[in-house]
Amino acid sequence: MDKKILIFSENLNNACEMLAGAKALGDQLAVVYIGTDKDAKELVAHGANTVYLFSKENNVPYEAYAEDIAAIAMEKSPNLIMVGMTNRGRTIAAIVAQALHAPCASECSSLKLGNDGKYVITRKIYGGKATSTEVCTADTLVVTIPMRAYEIQAADNTLSGEIVQLERNASVAMKLIEESSKSVDSVDITAANTVVLFGRGLEKAEDMAMMEELAELLGGVTACTRPLAVDYGWMPTSRYIGLSGKSVKPALYLDIGSSGQIQQIAGASDSKIIVAINNKASEPVFNECDYGVVADLYEAVPILIGLLKKLF
Repeated sequence: MDKKILIFSENLNNACEMLAGAKALGDQLAVVYIGTDKDAKELVAHGANTVYLFSKENNVPYEAYAEDIAAIAMEKSPNLIMVGMTNRGRTIAAIVAQALHAPCASECSSLKLGNDGKYVITRKIYGGKATSTEVCTADTLVVTIPMRAYEIQAADNTLSGEIVQLERNASVAMKLIEESSKSVDSVDITAANTVVLFGRGLEKAEDMAMMEELAELLGGVTACTRPLAVDYGWMPTSRYIGLSGKSVKPALYLDIGSSGQIQQIAGASDSKIIVAINNKASEPVFNECDYGVVADLYEAVPILIGLLKKLF
């Protein structure tokens, strides 16, 4: 294969996820990470041949390391640079691509190595209505990869790799003055194995209790469509799924009382199993689901809750 890959994410789990996916894309895997020696050893156990480790400096934002990451890339000439698709990652990917004069493909839903040795990228376009497949002909490609695009493999502590401790050399164009915590939702829907989404078929906010009960019985979490979070304020904006919201990839995704418009369902299209409940058989959601139930949610959900209570 003889392909070199460089990975960066400020999130350790995300870096380990990308290592799992990178094994099919290259045979020399390096990671740039800002953290501790313990973190670096964890990355080696997940398959990194080399870890370029920076210590996190106080008052220095992650974006300030972008030039150093670019410098490593210039020296090592990787064929592929995978960057975690966080807010910081998007910024760093753009800076690195510009420094290398390399193409940058954002929000890749899949990535593979073609028979000719070129990387093939798949991305959603036109608001999720279509999928674009692109082939990179450049020597180096920069891509951003969503969280949970790959499944983390079990750590193997028998693996060996080189840990290279580095110091930041780039000048700091910005300084972190203050960090303050904000009120955040304690539930991370992107990490859930089961997601119960409800849409405007739910008539009033009080009825969310029914959805919460269903989700709890399934060992999952609740989520909603954009209007219920943004317009009605029934749930935090961190709970709505769609192109402009969160993307999820659970084993089970229940879509209840939503029409399943492409802008919404695109945020859950990678779910392993999609089950839809809606009282209108003509709704688009039935074109996207694996199993569909044409029924009033106020009849179907209580029945489902009752059956689950008998089972558990």
